[in-house]
Amino acid sequence: MERGPLLKTVTSLTFPLILVIALYLLLSGHNRAGGGFIAGVLVSGAIALQYLAHGFHQVPTFLRLPYRLILGLGLLLSVVVGFAPILWGFPFLTSFHGSVNVPVLGSKMEFSLAQAFDLGIFMLVVGGLMTAILALREE
Repeated sequence: MERGPLLKTVTSLTFPLILVIALYLLLSGHNRAGGGFIAGVLVSGAIALQYLAHGFHQVPTFLRLPYRLILGLGLLLSVVVGFAPILWGFPFLTSFHGSVNVPVLGSKMEFSLAQAFDLGIFMLVVGGLMTAILALREE
């Protein structure tokens, strides 16, 4: 099937923009609307658009990832982050906060377990949706 140049151009131009928006939603999602789920849906949609515009064999190689492995690692990360507080006597999914000095930036960087959980959900959603989308291609 011949894909039009307009579709290829628009998807190639919007792909980085969608990734930046998804990264913003992933990093700010615990405090505001967004998070791992919606960022994962956006990234999966952007990758699916690339597959649609360029075809399976012409998609850039950096998008041909082991999505089932990503799904499994995301599930593992989410479960580990959920159960980790139990080791210290806290309830399931209790979030811990901390900070790290970043010499390159000259400032502190704050983090929490909720961000790791969001990353796991992001990986789970991207891996699951892309596995489903690529399975449809095989049918």
